Amino acid sequence: MVEISGEKKTEIWASRLSVLLVIFFMVAELRPYMAGRPLRYDEWALLTNLKARNFHQLLQPLAFEQAAPVGFLWVSKIIGRWFAYAPRALRIVPLLAGLLSVILMFVNSRAIVGAWWALVALPVYGMAPLVLYFASDFKQYSTDTMVSSVLIYLTVRWLADTDNTLWPLLLTLVAPLAIGVSYPAIFVFVGVILARLIPGLPARRKNAWFWLIVVALASVGSWLLLLLATVLPASRNQYLLHFWRDAFWPLWPVRIRTFTFPLYNAVEIFRRPVGLESGGLGLVLAAVGAAWLWRKEQALFALLVMPLLAAMVASGLHMYPFAERLLLFTVPSMVLLVVLGLRALWRQDAWSRVAAVVSLVVILGLESIRMAKMLPLNDIAGFLR
Repeated sequence: MVEISGEKKTEIWASRLSVLLVIFFMVAELRPYMAGRPLRYDEWALLTNLKARNFHQLLQPLAFEQAAPVGFLWVSKIIGRWFAYAPRALRIVPLLAGLLSVILMFVNSRAIVGAWWALVALPVYGMAPLVLYFASDFKQYSTDTMVSSVLIYLTVRWLADTDNTLWPLLLTLVAPLAIGVSYPAIFVFVGVILARLIPGLPARRKNAWFWLIVVALASVGSWLLLLLATVLPASRNQYLLHFWRDAFWPLWPVRIRTFTFPLYNAVEIFRRPVGLESGGLGLVLAAVGAAWLWRKEQALFALLVMPLLAAMVASGLHMYPFAERLLLFTVPSMVLLVVLGLRALWRQDAWSRVAAVVSLVVILGLESIRMAKMLPLNDIAGFLR
């Protein structure tokens, strides 16, 4: 009989506890879906567009000041036809995306921060109000999170097994689908590509360069096609431009807000959409985690940090608003950075361990209190303000 070491046994127990947390947070996402709250205005408007248009017409700018990726619209149109456009049926895509994202948070955090620290990542992710809310909302934001999680999973596997062509092949095949259902997927692909470039590709390995180029062409090509077909026409919507006017980084002309915008949003992103009550603490821990990655794992640094920076640059070019639900795709990577920061502190001296424990208690304590107030999770809209 093979004897299992003590360290291995503790990892097994950590994984078992993580599975229980995964089940708990999947149930937490199912609860508001089963409650069947009435459609809010944006959901009704998107549903009206689906009913009134055929597949080709969904390529055109939507009515009622709406915007959504064409892939998400087409999938929803198919489901709507099958189930008579019932609200609960239309919400099944966001729900499945949300459930898969919880599973992938467990898988990705276990691979990146380890089995025990995954026990921290799961509740931080699972208790985020926006994550819970949009898992039962007929909009594309939950699929943004799922796509981001899938791309992180595939890239981490590629980085760990660079000789295996399966992972870049899957990234190539997934690229058109990911871009088609998620506007910000292109930002994640920026991280994917840089994750292979920043550490440097081994010399004389033409295969590595070949697959990097293939993945880049698949992702950028799909994005350009989507940009020309749907995004540019929709970007002329003056109502949406006005609605999100404060979510664009004012690069020119240079003014005070040019410098305060990134500083303010660096904190705000950890409040919304990451959902931490203490956004400043989240930023500090994420900065510690990012610094540790830059020294030790530059490929992971690129994968987790660069998509956020790419979105910031896009907001400066007035191509993508940098705010709230539109940044939900960053939640998996930001949660991982926070946990990496906690782990980095834990591995330092005694005082750093104390700081890590206090930070962990503050984060999970505040999130647990808010989660308890949201019970029984029938409708958590009031907690999004």
